[in-house]
Amino acid sequence: MAAMVEASKLRAWYQHRHGLDGSLEGKPAADVLARAGWARSVGGVSPYLTLFARAGITREQADTAAQELQIYELPSARGCTYVLPASDFALGLAAGQGFDSDMKAAVKLGVTEKEIAKLCDAVVAAVAAESAARVQTIARRSSLRAGAALFRLDPSRIPRGFSSVRRNRREGNQSGARSFAIGAHRHRPG
Repeated sequence: MAAMVEASKLRAWYQHRHGLDGSLEGKPAADVLARAGWARSVGGVSPYLTLFARAGITREQADTAAQELQIYELPSARGCTYVLPASDFALGLAAGQGFDSDMKAAVKLGVTEKEIAKLCDAVVAAVAAESAARVQTIARRSSLRAGAALFRLDPSRIPRGFSSVRRNRREGNQSGARSFAIGAHRHRPG
């Protein structure tokens, strides 16, 4: 029967293997990832935390290393994105080849390509409709402003609530609290 390893020795080995024991302090980002392993990114801050925890690398240093292509975020294993050292770029890209995760998962769930195409068309139509509505709103606002300027509205003819809001802005009400007119006096909600 194999002897049991003490928990403290196991933790020490784990920390050393993952570079959490200070042995990577001051090393470049590519060396950290080559020794400790690829950092799964998935659009988050995990790679920055990985590099900082192991070598004290700041975000600016990590970004510089990426600009110099010492490290880079690439689609890799299981169709996920990882930050890899330059020495592993080819391996990472090879691991990610032929991985069409979106359609494979949909097919497993019984979704057909025709249904996916229909969904894509619906999304495009919804985005187009939203864009058209925003364009109409902007045009309406512009025409209202143009109309007000054209008729040079007399401030005394603007309803009381609107004029007090204008007056507050003119007087420099920068408190962040809304003020508005109720009847003849000003009210500030608390």
